[in-house]
This record gives sequence, C-alpha cells and structure tokens, in this order.
Amino acid sequence: LGLVMETVLAPLQDAFADVADGLREPMLERADQLGLGRGPFLEGLFALRQQRETMLNGYRAHLVRAWQALESGAPPSAQLAFDTEAGLGLVQHEELEVQLAVNHLAEALSREWKSELLSLNAYLGWVDPSLRMDADSNPFSPAQISMAVYRGFAATDLPARVQAVAIQCCERDLVELVGPIYQSVPHSLIREFGLPDQPRTQQGNMERDPHGSAHRHTGHVIHIQSRKIGRNGL
Repeated sequence: LGLVMETVLAPLQDAFADVADGLREPMLERADQLGLGRGPFLEGLFALRQQRETMLNGYRAHLVRAWQALESGAPPSAQLAFDTEAGLGLVQHEELEVQLAVNHLAEALSREWKSELLSLNAYLGWVDPSLRMDADSNPFSPAQISMAVYRGFAATDLPARVQAVAIQCCERDLVELVGPIYQSVPHSLIREFGLPDQPRTQQGNMERDPHGSAHRHTGHVIHIQSRKIGRNGL
C-alpha cells in the first residue's frame, strides 16, 4: 500500500493544485453563461488565492484519511458523505448545488476511467488478496477524489454558489489529469511485483522495455490501456 500511496497521492495533489490555479477564466465564463454578476466570483477568486493552502490542505487531508481507513482494514465508504446541519435537516438550495457538482464530478471521473480502475483494483487484489476495496471505495476512487475536492473548497469561506461553480469548472481538466495517474500505478506495481500470471519468485526473469514496462520471455503481458489525452490551456 505504501508504494501505491506514493505513486498516487502526490500526483493527485499536484493535479488539483494545477486545476485550482487555472480557475479564473472558466469561472468568469461560467458566471456569464449563467447570467450572474461577476462581482461575487471575482471576490471568490481573490479569496481562493488568499486561502489556497487551506483549500489544498483540506483536499489532501481527506485523501490521507481515506488511505488511513483502508490501512486500518475499513475501506472508506463509496457513498458521498456531505456535511449537513443537524444531520438530517433540509439542505439549502445553494448547498444542494455544491453536492450536485460533486456528484457530477465523481460520475465523470468514473465514466471516463472505469476500465482503468477495474484493471487496477484487480491487480491490487492479486498483489494483496486481503485488500477489500472496489472501484468506488478505494482511497483514490472517483468518489474519494470528488469528496476531497468538496472538502478542499469547504475549508474556505467561499459562498456555496461560488463553490458550486468552482467545482463545475474543475471537472474537465481534473478528469483529464487523473487518468494518466490511474494509468501510471500498474506500471509502478509491475516493476515491483511482476505480472499476475508469474510467480513472485520469478521476478528475476522479467525484462523491461525502454519505457520501463515489464514483460516475460513467454510473451504474456498484462493489458494496460493507454490513451493520449489532449489538454487545452485555459
């Protein structure tokens, strides 16, 4: 688990920081599309700059807690658990918009990278059969990443409406950046543990191609889907 955490956590932090730092134009464009005044969003962008570290710490803290839960033998819930006053009280309209944006982000991540997550979880199950997690409840699942984004913005004093738009504007670039992170983990694990059809004691027979991918003399290879992703600057 330590190797997986090292491979995933830092890049996920960098991805969110990169996306958050590029929110100005997307948020203002979104405000214009919704027919909303720019004033609250300009104030929100200023607040984000002032509270950047608070936001990033809130994001990271959620991901770390998710890893700690898995290590303790209790994988994090796959359900999105939002803060609500009095627990079962009615959710305010603007807070509901935030929750909908988080749900939409989780769905977009899951839809785009479902096959990569399934393959990764299958490989992790081979590495350590005691692991109990699936594509939704692992610490780097779409649900946990989306909840980390929610916790990050919730740690600031941005109004709920501004938070909702910010999360919506994170979606496109975050989906693009998370995919290569999912794809990198199996390569790192294969270098460490070998292929699923190969006994652990035969790791010395592994060969590596110039790109670092491992394969056997027999020609059996693990299928890792790779897709090129274009990212347009904001």
